[in-house]
Amino acid sequence: MRAICMAFASAISFSLLSSTGFASDRDVLVVTASAVEAPTITARVNGVPMRLIIATDGPSWVLLNPDAAERAGVRANPILSRGVLFSAGGDRLRGRTGRTGIDIEDGPSFRQRIIWFPDLAFTDEADGYIGAAAIRNLDRLTIRIERDEGQARQPDQQVRFDGDRGFEWRARIAAAPRAYDVNFSLNEDTLLTARGARLMERAGLIATRDDTLRMTRLWFIRDSLAFSHENLGFSINGLRPQRFARFASADEIETHQDRLALEAEHGPIETITVRASGARPDDRPISVTLGRDFLLTCAQMDFDYRTDAITLNCPTEQSG
Repeated sequence: MRAICMAFASAISFSLLSSTGFASDRDVLVVTASAVEAPTITARVNGVPMRLIIATDGPSWVLLNPDAAERAGVRANPILSRGVLFSAGGDRLRGRTGRTGIDIEDGPSFRQRIIWFPDLAFTDEADGYIGAAAIRNLDRLTIRIERDEGQARQPDQQVRFDGDRGFEWRARIAAAPRAYDVNFSLNEDTLLTARGARLMERAGLIATRDDTLRMTRLWFIRDSLAFSHENLGFSINGLRPQRFARFASADEIETHQDRLALEAEHGPIETITVRASGARPDDRPISVTLGRDFLLTCAQMDFDYRTDAITLNCPTEQSG
């Protein structure tokens, strides 16, 4: 997810319906998700019943709508709350944070950090979100993906990632041409950063962007305009999404609109790229998000809290 520390970068809306299914074993929590149902748990926050959407790419704290925080009587820590900020579209909101008890139905009980904004509701479909990295005292979280009956699908293969359950739950893998930090999101589409898309274009792994801007989900609070890239050969441990979205900056949106106006008047315009010589190689990992467009083709996601492993049962290139 975005590097948020205690401040929010830009963020997105998430409007799916919810349903819950639980395993009888308290060490394994099983929930369901589908194209119209988000993975949702029933929990008590300060003893007050809540429905929380599980954010598979979520951080190690809980985001509550302001009315939910008020019902639960969550007390804000005034010092830590100074660092909770949200900025988007020129708006800058200050939030609040505190720690309180959480009891998950048929699951663990623990104390967790809660964040809320008095003037900002995160979702209309639940009381808030809980990051997969936030759930404690659990052996395994399993998310099963439901589909319409008769939907054609390829056979699944089990693909395991070595996870890193810190601020968020992600995996680090090595694949040509470099290492990748992989997020797993049932909230947003399959994504690349601008830098990652540029590097993968140069490597011939994805097509140059489709200059048609479209709206796509951007984290939990709003939608954003994005470009689309066709996948020409990139796979993540054998998993191969069809397309990648890449969010457009304000400057790119303005330039894109100006270019369309010029092309309408003068015809196609070639893009000229000038690269500086002597630049140092950039060996940082590329950030990739396997999004809901791909994950909803899978049968199951498992987050192992004992080993920090992430296992997906999904169609792969080899099974295809």
